[in-house]
Amino acid sequence: MYYIIYLSSATQLFDNQELQDILEVSNKNNEQQGVTGLLLYSDGNIIQVLEGEQETVQDIYKKIARDSRHHSIITLKEGDLAERNFPDWSMGFKTISSKVFSEIAGFKDLRNQSFENIAPVSNHPVLNILKTFYTGNIQRF
Repeated sequence: MYYIIYLSSATQLFDNQELQDILEVSNKNNEQQGVTGLLLYSDGNIIQVLEGEQETVQDIYKKIARDSRHHSIITLKEGDLAERNFPDWSMGFKTISSKVFSEIAGFKDLRNQSFENIAPVSNHPVLNILKTFYTGNIQRF
């Protein structure tokens, strides 16, 4: 098992429809390719984790890096993973706005949860990075 976690900035703020489209396409593609992960979005800031077979994850990441909807992509960490951190999420997702997303498969409303309720308690670097992003950008709302 392999993972990549990265940060990026949206070229413009995504509206609800754009976020819904990203989620639906990601869920479908990731499920077909055996990839799981989590995407957190807040005011144009994006952090995403992808987990799966190394070649598949790297191919998806290369495609993401070419996507013109965001820029300043920074790979925070990548490497081998003993087991998935998000085994049941073809693409877990979080945004700050709109109740519409609560009806979409894969949407998790994380605003009123502690990070420990979202991801397993672990000292894995991926979870530490996500917790920092979550605490600073999501939980404050």
